[in-house]
Amino acid sequence: MSHVTSLTDLRALIAADTAASNAIQARIVQLEDPEPDKSTWPLLYQMLDVDPNTEDNYVSEACNLSLKRLARRNNPKFLPNDTEAPKRWAAVMKAYEILTDPERKRFYDMRNKTPTDLEGFGLTSLQIE
Repeated sequence: MSHVTSLTDLRALIAADTAASNAIQARIVQLEDPEPDKSTWPLLYQMLDVDPNTEDNYVSEACNLSLKRLARRNNPKFLPNDTEAPKRWAAVMKAYEILTDPERKRFYDMRNKTPTDLEGFGLTSLQIE
């Protein structure tokens, strides 16, 4: 440990130690809770980037946050020259409607298949980001 000669030195030492401690803690969390394999998630959850294990009372909040994020990259209102945007946005909105409606979500979760009202969208070919 270095020699502390002033209060400023002590504060700098504490700040450096705190930063190192925070970095170590963040890495521990990363190692303990790695990023889930989203490729195994049901399609609608993948589209909205919402973990299917999210507790029911938080699903709407997670979907709302996701919708805001997806809007800038998929909503035709923001992308008037993107000819694929209307299809992507319609699929995003349908996924949102299903996952935020408790009854429809429960049905989707039980069946674990794409709802019939989404079959015509060709969801696997849409590049929803």
